[in-house]
Amino acid sequence: MLPTWHVLFLVACVASFFLLRRLSKVYQSQYLPLISNLYICAYGGALLGGRLLSVIVENDHFEFSQIWTFSSLTLYGGFLGAVLFTSVYIFIKGLPIRVFWDLMIPPFLLGLAIGRIGCFLNGDDFGIAVEAEFQDHFPWWATSFPNHPQPVPRMPVQIIESATSLTLAVLLSFFFKNLQKLHLGLVGSIGVLAYAVERFFLEFYRDDFRGWLLAEKISTSQGISLLLAGTILSFYAFRSYKYFRVRLRLVT
Repeated sequence: MLPTWHVLFLVACVASFFLLRRLSKVYQSQYLPLISNLYICAYGGALLGGRLLSVIVENDHFEFSQIWTFSSLTLYGGFLGAVLFTSVYIFIKGLPIRVFWDLMIPPFLLGLAIGRIGCFLNGDDFGIAVEAEFQDHFPWWATSFPNHPQPVPRMPVQIIESATSLTLAVLLSFFFKNLQKLHLGLVGSIGVLAYAVERFFLEFYRDDFRGWLLAEKISTSQGISLLLAGTILSFYAFRSYKYFRVRLRLVT
């Protein structure tokens, strides 16, 4: 029997693909023929990257053969792998990378929202234990996982991440045209920046740390979140600096 997590993973892949096709219609089928190939690159990169980072952070000794085993995946590893593979494809085809940066992020967030529900049902990516409000009465939102060694009520971080990711995906898709008119690449940048900030703080409420970047202070996911957020903010800070510098020259 196929586990629920895998079913939702497939649902997430299909849903993100259809959202990608829908968003690409903004360009009046200009890029529509390339979407399938681009998605295959993203899918392959996500699987490889997700498995690779999982092997690195979850094992004491790295063995290349472990990458090809059917086991856990990491979200950020999958994201970075998908970005790398699609960037290579975009570069080879000579396509505008900022356009596809915008096109890929809302579907990624939608897929993440569905996938985290699978994590919740599977009992992984679990949150910290929640203290009782009064004797044995716990908050209504606390949940426990029977398959966990300590099946105590915990914070449902998977549902929180799913809800925020879905909200981001819907908002970015709804305002897709308007944001692209302001600046190409803005849709993708807002999506990744918002998720990176949310993930950084959500990690404090997770009890399923998969590797530490800074011993018991900053997790691997928090480190990647800081890197992504810092890169995006630095890019726009530099872009704003160049813009105002040109404006100042024109005025003077």
